[in-house]
Amino acid sequence: MCNDLGRSGLTGMGFRFDDLGERAAARCEILDGTLLVSPLVGTGHQVLVSRLLAVLAEEAPPQLAVLPAITLARRGGGDRVLTPDVAVVRAAALTGGPPWVDPDDVVLAAEVACPASRVVDLVLKRELYAGWGIGCYWVVDPVLREVRRFESVPTRGCWLDDVDLEVWPDA
Repeated sequence: MCNDLGRSGLTGMGFRFDDLGERAAARCEILDGTLLVSPLVGTGHQVLVSRLLAVLAEEAPPQLAVLPAITLARRGGGDRVLTPDVAVVRAAALTGGPPWVDPDDVVLAAEVACPASRVVDLVLKRELYAGWGIGCYWVVDPVLREVRRFESVPTRGCWLDDVDLEVWPDA
């Protein structure tokens, strides 16, 4: 498990996908051998993730699946393992095989920003997802109460264009 990595002598660089274990308590990601650990999120974060899941699932066509915290992995030559808060994935890719999804099967990745992950979400992950060819990346910003859409694939006229992004809880 991710929480056991430091105690098991695994520190610094050289982390691989298999080092994360089956169920990590905190969000554990790997970027070119470097372990990125984000703290557990609060209930406000979880509420926004749940609402985003619901509005996306309402609009998504049947050939797509809307999933929370699915692991995306690019294996080999310096593993990259990222876990967006929400991902829209081609349903055909969910075959019961490995515990991760290839980024080629991801239509949208979305993060709910928090103070501990703000720079990673707005800068690093934006570049990584674009480099993987994920055409749509959204960052839900609870402080500014806005959704930032970074899209290399036009969504005008697409089902994503119809998603109601008013996911904010009442004040």
